[in-house]
Amino acid sequence: MQYFAGLILFMAAQHSNQEDITKIVPLTLTASCKGNPTCEFTGEDMPIQILIRNDSMSVIGLPVEYIDRTGPFIKIIDALSKKEHRLSVNLGPEELAEKFHQIRPSESVELDASLLASEVRTFRNEKIDLNVELVISSRVQIDGGEIVKYRAKGTFRVQGKDLLEQKK
Repeated sequence: MQYFAGLILFMAAQHSNQEDITKIVPLTLTASCKGNPTCEFTGEDMPIQILIRNDSMSVIGLPVEYIDRTGPFIKIIDALSKKEHRLSVNLGPEELAEKFHQIRPSESVELDASLLASEVRTFRNEKIDLNVELVISSRVQIDGGEIVKYRAKGTFRVQGKDLLEQKK
């Protein structure tokens, strides 16, 4: 069974005449372990696939190169102790935050990230059972004009091989 999570995003924006109007722009974010459908931790670094799909009727501009450089915010939560470990993001050139890649309706973009083995072992070396949250926060452009805030979260679960074998 592949672990992934999707989240429909709703973004609020102010209309140009400063009336408080809510504009809904649905994007779907899914995160999963690339090449590892069960997200089984084998002691190696884990590549992560992030897919952002435009489910709106508008063309959405996303600063893909900026997000790719900075990476997502990642929070690792130990399922047993509920302790959390937050990973830092990279810095990216600010000019890339204004360079929007146009995503047409029903199209998507794929980004890659990585979860290092040392980060997975933050809590323990055996019976690893973690929930991983990825957050992408940026600004997006709607139909080449209006710019609104964008925030998406995807989650998936990582379990050690020993724990998965125990469940069989």
